[in-house]
Amino acid sequence: MSKQSIIQTLTQLSHLLSPITSRWIIIGTTGLMLSGYDVEPNDIDILTDKETASLINSLLKPYEKPVQLKDDGKFRSAFSRYVIGDVSIELMGNLQVNTVNGWVDVLPLITDPQKIVLNGSNFTIPSKTEQASIYTLFGRQKDEAALKLLSTI
Repeated sequence: MSKQSIIQTLTQLSHLLSPITSRWIIIGTTGLMLSGYDVEPNDIDILTDKETASLINSLLKPYEKPVQLKDDGKFRSAFSRYVIGDVSIELMGNLQVNTVNGWVDVLPLITDPQKIVLNGSNFTIPSKTEQASIYTLFGRQKDEAALKLLSTI
């Protein structure tokens, strides 16, 4: 996926979601890209609460795609997927991660969000330290590359 496609979709997404006044946050590799890291995201991941996810879903309904999730017991959320252009968008309301200490809510871990302006649109991402904490919490092998990038904070 080209960065340009992601940027175009982010800009369109910002306009589509302009009626939303509650917090929604870009995480994952798109969050890394918006933090200035040289990565090419595969999709756009949005983290929010369950109520805001419902509002976003109503605005993005024309772009919604069916989702078949495999339940590996690691994650749970109000999850939906959309495609705008050729970019997949994954929406997670009240995302939780199953850890040895039980289920952990991800959204409350973001206490120092960063505001990014891109093409005149405002986006919120976790701080670099918070991104590292999220990737560590996820604990998947595919997150190791992101953690390596973030270790240079």
